[in-house]
Amino acid sequence: MKFNNRVNISISSNTIKAFEFFDKKRPNNISFSSFLAMAVMEHNVNHSGKDSKITEFSNEYVSAELPTFHASIETWKKNISNLTQSDFKRLQTRYIQLGNMINREMEKRI
Repeated sequence: MKFNNRVNISISSNTIKAFEFFDKKRPNNISFSSFLAMAVMEHNVNHSGKDSKITEFSNEYVSAELPTFHASIETWKKNISNLTQSDFKRLQTRYIQLGNMINREMEKRI
């Protein structure tokens, strides 16, 4: 990606809450783009090469029809029942992957 002085970010109904939350955390004396750059740098420092890649949690693997992770259980119930068969299988795979990651972390902490 080539960067000029401006880059546009598409904000969809799936991402608007994340950007609104992010903007609420932003100090008034820092621009949104500077704050976003700081967040990216912090992510790169804290997750460089040792953790799962953020792209592994993208919509390529699980349908965009799924709610955010911390959505209410009722929202999850509704959305899961409406998944296609292939998206449901992808969700099952991701569920197993997350369970394995959580179990490994739990073993480290016990």
